[in-house]
Amino acid sequence: MITNRLQADLRATHDDLLRAFVGPGAAYYLDVAQDFRDGVRYRYHIPAFFLGVLWMLYRKMYAVFVITALVLTLEQQLETWVFPRLEKVPAWNVLLNLITASVIGFLANRWYLHHALDKIAEVQAMNLSDEQTLAELRRRGGTSWLGPVVLLGFIVLALLAGAMAG
Repeated sequence: MITNRLQADLRATHDDLLRAFVGPGAAYYLDVAQDFRDGVRYRYHIPAFFLGVLWMLYRKMYAVFVITALVLTLEQQLETWVFPRLEKVPAWNVLLNLITASVIGFLANRWYLHHALDKIAEVQAMNLSDEQTLAELRRRGGTSWLGPVVLLGFIVLALLAGAMAG
């Protein structure tokens, strides 16, 4: 019995399409996809736990990155307004960081497979030949170091600007 959209979409998607889109690390994601086809609803992703938004950028999940960054910014602002004393407690910050990283690790595989399936559907709608479809999936998918490097560069510049200002 199919219990959710992800499971249904994965059952309808050929592994060759996923393999072409995923690029490096395809074996891992094909294994996760099979688990989800078999009814597993969540599978923890350790790299996403440790790398969070950097992992999202590396996997070209720009919309998920933006939404996550906005949610984290909103959470930070609410924490500052509602619990101003707690933000100065190191244990509180560690706890919130662990919760955030855990949620990202818990949902990462689902987010990525939804992302992959959406991109595969977009490419299939283009009605290309099989060879052109695989080439377009490789172009749209895979990984990129550009996003994480740009974000890390931005963070370094922000830290340097903060150090110079005060």
